[in-house]
Amino acid sequence: MYTGALSDGYGVVSHSSTYKVHRISAHVYLGFNLNDETIQVNHKLICPNKNCWNPEHLYVGTQNENNADKQQTKNATVGPWGNAIYESIKTHCPHGHEYTPENTKIQANKGSRQCRECDKIRKRGGRKPRNLIYGKSYSNIKKS
Repeated sequence: MYTGALSDGYGVVSHSSTYKVHRISAHVYLGFNLNDETIQVNHKLICPNKNCWNPEHLYVGTQNENNADKQQTKNATVGPWGNAIYESIKTHCPHGHEYTPENTKIQANKGSRQCRECDKIRKRGGRKPRNLIYGKSYSNIKKS
């Protein structure tokens, strides 16, 4: 998870221009051309986190494919159990901490998950580090 600046939920970096980090990741690891405006970088259905830049969670595709993914996700998440299904496929909290049994509290009244690490940070009034990689490295992924 990217833990730096966000724009509409997407991680962004600036260097003479502003770039979304998932597009940079796809450029480095998937061979995506940052200047090609006919295609885009989409998140796979397994990853509903906009600020994720893990190349294993991305694919180079079209807007039509992205719309089909959104529709498929929407269809899977409607009805009485819809939100639970959507939440259950998330692997990390919005701040990039992994949902593990040790790091996850289940809220009894809602049945939703809460990140223990975020709760600790909130309680001590501190801020999380703003770095690109939060304890993870994608160096083991081959470049295209």
